[in-house]
Amino acid sequence: MKKMEIHHSEEFRDVISKFPKIFNSILAISLLAILIICALLSWFIQSPEMILANVRVTAEKPPISIVAESNGKIKLFEFSPQKQFQKGSVIGVIENLADESKILRLKDSITKYQATIEKLNIKSFDFALSDNLGEVQESYFLFIAALHELNNNKNNNEYDLQSLTLKKQIEQYNLLIRQRNKLKKIKNKEIAILAEKYRTDSSLVAKKMAVINELENSSLGFLREKENLQNIDIENIRNQLNISDAEGNLNLSTLQRKLKLSNVELKLLQAFQQLILNINNWEKKYLIKVPVDGQVDYINFISSNQFVSQGSLLFNVLPNNNKIIGQVLMPSEGAGKVKVGQTVFIKLSAFPYQEFGRLTGKIKNISLIPNESQYLVIVEMPKGLQSDSGKNLSFGKNMEGQAEIIIEKRRLIYKIFDRIIKAFEKSAPIKEKNTEEIDGKKDK
Repeated sequence: MKKMEIHHSEEFRDVISKFPKIFNSILAISLLAILIICALLSWFIQSPEMILANVRVTAEKPPISIVAESNGKIKLFEFSPQKQFQKGSVIGVIENLADESKILRLKDSITKYQATIEKLNIKSFDFALSDNLGEVQESYFLFIAALHELNNNKNNNEYDLQSLTLKKQIEQYNLLIRQRNKLKKIKNKEIAILAEKYRTDSSLVAKKMAVINELENSSLGFLREKENLQNIDIENIRNQLNISDAEGNLNLSTLQRKLKLSNVELKLLQAFQQLILNINNWEKKYLIKVPVDGQVDYINFISSNQFVSQGSLLFNVLPNNNKIIGQVLMPSEGAGKVKVGQTVFIKLSAFPYQEFGRLTGKIKNISLIPNESQYLVIVEMPKGLQSDSGKNLSFGKNMEGQAEIIIEKRRLIYKIFDRIIKAFEKSAPIKEKNTEEIDGKKDK
């Protein structure tokens, strides 16, 4: 191949010849100095290497939606958006037949006595007898009826009178037994005297010092007193049997009273539990309650007396003490370089980073197995929604953007050499291909 010769005009050669030689030296030295400075800067300057991925910023405890459980007009109770509410706070009610203030008062009364049902007082619950409680009405009246029945049984003295009568009978029978035992002691002494007299008379008759009639009289007297003594024992046994019968009747009466009282208490407990269940169902169906401590905000624009349909979304509750996290879908390419603890910068689409800055976080967890060539990476954000420019971003339900996972910082000179090497690697196959084509043409 012929070398190409470059021909310059006489004017160009004339201008070049007029430049002083020292200028050429200064130019060469300046270029060399610039190259050295660039090399030194590229050595000291470190550039971060990163992996880009899609990210969604959310709360560790996701927002809880409050849904309408029935159809009707909604009435709000001094609600203002983005306000803090405690768990169980009532922020509204859906129109229904019941007076919600009466049902809530009834719920408060029930809560006080739930642990001690035996202390239930009719006066604590009769305030709603003349009010309309809607779906709770029937169970409320059944509860009041059961409570009346329990009070009537407690105040009923029928069993008390029966028990008192039986106790008096037992006391009288015991008194008779004690008296008979005293009489028995006397009879035993009389029998002992008669027995001694009978032995004396027998001895006198044997010695013919007394007539037989006296002996017979002594024998009859002795036998008569023995019979009286046996009658006392029989009477004591009869009285003891009467005591046993009376005690049995007393125990039976006590047992019957306890059984009846237990049945009435069980009936009251069932009515009590049914009332609680119906109140809870009513609350779930019509009351708008905050499920957890947190900040409540609208999902859709709602105002009092507005009709809402069952299943429609009303409010969102963002729980308190909630950590903000990032959920990153990282591509599998280069995923081996990503490790727990590495820094992540997040740019949100809704908040341009040029104006609002970036969010910062650290990788907390990396999934072991990819899903559709993507790893799930959890990023913890110690500063929450405070950007690196010091601005606090407002939390939204869908906060998406781009995550920059900082893998490592490399010297700029290494990255320049890597690019040069890659450029040579790409151009080498092209040169080989061109050489092969030229050789092929020569062979032809």
